[in-house]
Amino acid sequence: MNLGPLQCASRRPYREPIALLILICTAGSALAGYREGVAAYQRGDYADALAQWLPDARRGEERAQTAVGLLYYDGLGVEQDHTEAMNWLTPAANKGNATAQFTLGVIHEQGHGLEADPATAARWYRMAAKQRHARAQTNLGFLYLEGQGVEQDNEEAALWLNRAAHQGIAQAQFTMARLYLDGTGVKANDEKAAHWLAAAAEQGLGPAQADLGLLYIRGRGVKQNDALALQWLKRAANKDIARAQRMLGALYEAGRGTERDLHTAYMWYYLAHEQQDTLAGKRIKQLEPKIAHIDVLRAQERAKKWREDRQTSP
Repeated sequence: MNLGPLQCASRRPYREPIALLILICTAGSALAGYREGVAAYQRGDYADALAQWLPDARRGEERAQTAVGLLYYDGLGVEQDHTEAMNWLTPAANKGNATAQFTLGVIHEQGHGLEADPATAARWYRMAAKQRHARAQTNLGFLYLEGQGVEQDNEEAALWLNRAAHQGIAQAQFTMARLYLDGTGVKANDEKAAHWLAAAAEQGLGPAQADLGLLYIRGRGVKQNDALALQWLKRAANKDIARAQRMLGALYEAGRGTERDLHTAYMWYYLAHEQQDTLAGKRIKQLEPKIAHIDVLRAQERAKKWREDRQTSP
């Protein structure tokens, strides 16, 4: 059963939802105006939140400056303006506010309102990462892994991603698993890889669920267990992860962890093939002669309905 290699998910600059950033800024004592702004924000009155925060921000209060900058960043209560966001975030970041530093890193990495500048992004991420900002640690780790804005350094990447993984960032956990599987920046260790894949999978990260399922199929870093493989691959396949759909099809075709079911196998192969999974396409060609034509059509109809249901589900 050729399941193909483990693969890594694509990466984008990671930023918390603004609501979480605002709440982070409330840590510790806060001025009355700031607290009133938070209350307005939480009830969805962003214009009032801005009105409450602006006086303190103009007086140089870093949490208020950060909050105002975040409103401009996302266009809440004001017209979206990344330049104005930077005008408020920069003084807060220079005062040591980790949320502001991190958000400036995202702005410079993504090139919002200015030309993308990964070197400047790395500088801001590093400042926040040193304050244990988990998502800044994640993004800084990826910059080192990719050699963007910094000299490529797998060991430095692993250092920052490991710190973020221990703080519960699923993408960092997943990437640490990949590093341990490949022996990149760390000594190869299948058991540690399985640990981090399980941590990310439990948080619902589809690529981690897919790769954890493959580890259970192969008995790599974990005791071989087809039933658990089936469980994790189903979760990933239902997130439309093509390789999980193909591997799930392989389990149904072989009758591993479940009763043999060629029709269900075909359905999952078909869904994966729709996403240009070449191995799934090969399995379809080999499976079709074993299934009556009417059953092939029914399996295709099941796949079509699955995709329609997924597209219409909230």
